[in-house]
Amino acid sequence: MRFLQNGVLDACLIAAMLVSGASAAQCQSRKSLTAPTYYLAIKGSLESSDAIRVRGATNLPPGAEVWVGIGQFVGDFGLQPYTDGGCATVRENGLFELELHPISGMKFRRSLIAVAGFCVNGGCKQPKNVLAIVGKKGQHLGNDNYDDAMDTTMAETPGMFENPQLSQSSGWYFGLKAMNRVE
Repeated sequence: MRFLQNGVLDACLIAAMLVSGASAAQCQSRKSLTAPTYYLAIKGSLESSDAIRVRGATNLPPGAEVWVGIGQFVGDFGLQPYTDGGCATVRENGLFELELHPISGMKFRRSLIAVAGFCVNGGCKQPKNVLAIVGKKGQHLGNDNYDDAMDTTMAETPGMFENPQLSQSSGWYFGLKAMNRVE
């Protein structure tokens, strides 16, 4: 009988440990979300014909400045601007938002394109603490921490272009871009 009681007690303890372990693992996996590289995600919401609110999420460092604008596709590669755009600051929680207003003579409507971009050499001025993390040329935005962003003998910087949002501009500067349809 004592063996049975101890066996039942042991089984209960093991079950409790498994349940608490599963709960802890579940909490830990929610807590430690990661991405293989830096990212930008945005959503544009039409508030009126004169206002669109763009909200975004990123794992860029807090204080990073993300340029946000609204436009309409023109032809194969063009984007007709509907705003002058503006800079949104990434908060400690990785979120940012900005309310945009149309340039003179334009009215907002659904299905326009919200655009967000992060770069170190234009658009929005980046704080020094952000540049220390992403690199003065954005060279740490990829997943390989490539330090020699001036190696012009290479057609593509190794590992950098595994990120579908990463782009390179003249002078070996790197940045992120995201687009989404305004709802």
